[in-house]
Amino acid sequence: MELQVEHLADHTAQLKVKVDPERVEQAMRGAARKVSKELRIPGFRPGKAPYHVVLNLVGREGLIREAIEDIGDDIYGKALDESGIQPYAAGEITDLNVEDGLTLTFIVPKRPEVKLGDYRALRLDYNEPDVTEEAVENAVDRTRETLAVAEAAGRPAQMGDKVMLKIRGVFADSEGHEHEHDHEHAEGEEHDHAEVFMDEANYEVILREDPKRDLLPEFSAQLVGLAEEETKSFSLSIPEDEENKELAGRPVNFEITVNKVESMTLPGKDDFLAELATNGEVKTLDGLRDKLRVDLREAMVSMADEEYFVKAVDKLLETAEITYPNLMLEDYIDDMLNDVDQSLRQRVGVPLTDYLKLINKPEHEFRQDYSERAVDRLRRSLIMSELANQEGLTVDDAAVDAEIEKRLEQFGAQSEMFRQFLYQDENRRNLAIDLVSQRTIRRLIDIAKGLNPATGPDEADAGQNESTTGLAEETSEVAERAASEATE
Repeated sequence: MELQVEHLADHTAQLKVKVDPERVEQAMRGAARKVSKELRIPGFRPGKAPYHVVLNLVGREGLIREAIEDIGDDIYGKALDESGIQPYAAGEITDLNVEDGLTLTFIVPKRPEVKLGDYRALRLDYNEPDVTEEAVENAVDRTRETLAVAEAAGRPAQMGDKVMLKIRGVFADSEGHEHEHDHEHAEGEEHDHAEVFMDEANYEVILREDPKRDLLPEFSAQLVGLAEEETKSFSLSIPEDEENKELAGRPVNFEITVNKVESMTLPGKDDFLAELATNGEVKTLDGLRDKLRVDLREAMVSMADEEYFVKAVDKLLETAEITYPNLMLEDYIDDMLNDVDQSLRQRVGVPLTDYLKLINKPEHEFRQDYSERAVDRLRRSLIMSELANQEGLTVDDAAVDAEIEKRLEQFGAQSEMFRQFLYQDENRRNLAIDLVSQRTIRRLIDIAKGLNPATGPDEADAGQNESTTGLAEETSEVAERAASEATE
């Protein structure tokens, strides 16, 4: 077998294989026996026609093509081994030349390659979250609202009431024409061309005077005085200091219908509230504040870490060298559009193909709309996968078992009902992938903070036998989970 390798653009390779004549002849004779059994050849019983008869009947090229079905995979596999190419997906025969023996040409999409550089030198400032006393008191107030007794008000809404609304809000600057972000709201939105801020049939809101705790400043004030079944239209603007700069300052047109108005009787801000909120575990209001302070800090640290992680990945992307075949990007776009399709079917009973007809948008344009986002997600995925590989982040069976038992504790008395399900091979594998993703995220955060963590599995796994192997090397699965953390 003679092999010529040419590396092409789009991170693919061309493998041109000239097959040994003896191998070709042997394969053709095998193919002839197969053909003689399948074709009715006059004068011969099935499978008994001589080779030269079948050759004359089918032709040399036809017989070779038949033979390739039997030997093509073997030739391709040996060509990959000899070339050292690691494929992303199966190669494709693009040319078959029978003029001088048999020469096969394969185009192979290559496995993506990532060069992270000196990622261990990455450093980013980390702002430690600060839990203010105002935040603690707001948490106490939210706890009171959660435990409040709600009763039909029998009157128009006033501050402090709980109101159930049918609500639709669209950005005023997008009404009447197709907005460039329409497709991002395809998942369950109504099929007009306005960009939707929110659209809920039963939206619950407590009317508050504090603008920081209102849906938008003055939103609650717009509802005061409205009775059940009453409707109203009004406009408000998103504050200029909104963290999402794309939304800051944009006007929103609301259409609301009041479904229900309930008065709220809140428990007092005292020791009884602490016992009520914690099932007796905390006895004093100050103790409840302490608990809420700890809970708030955990939540704030989680949010800060998530933002920090995204910034760290962004920093790695600035210097990383990433190459991948276009087929991989198309696969990512397919996955994203499949998610949109499933969401549309579940929420509004409309498949993506019908939605595209409703908005009069060709599928290729819709795919192009998702291309940039898919590129970003793919690049982040590949960064995380390579980081997991270089850091040696794997998990073993014991770690997966421990995670399953931890999750089963949440089900209490019903845990045995879920045990068999969670221990199924596919679910164990998904949990292993989740663990690798979580540990890769944690490792990157520790690196960027300058904590200089040791390479290899987490200390919790030290000394355990690794029997769940290769997970960190499976780019498409491990990386996709980590990427979703980074981009969603």
